[in-house]
Amino acid sequence: MIEKLNILFTKKQLSKLYIILFASILATFFEIIGIGSIPVFAMLIIDVESLINNISSYISIDLINEIDRKTLQITGAILLVSIFLFKNLYLFFLEKLQKLFCP
Repeated sequence: MIEKLNILFTKKQLSKLYIILFASILATFFEIIGIGSIPVFAMLIIDVESLINNISSYISIDLINEIDRKTLQITGAILLVSIFLFKNLYLFFLEKLQKLFCP
């Protein structure tokens, strides 16, 4: 299969293809993280106690218990917006990279 790619593309084109492929796979992981953060944020708004019970094995509960509910929700909202902002900026630059490599 790779031998067929060597016939079709030059080495420079192949390196660009691999860069775009790797960047696209990374974009997929960012998409998954973005989509997965929505239910966590919804759970943070609706039922904080259930969220604490579900993630208690991963992080310290004492840290979450010290923060009041409103501050926790605002922090979650800022984190959610930051995740989507970073993801969309990455996708924007990936689109520019694809336009640069494949005019």
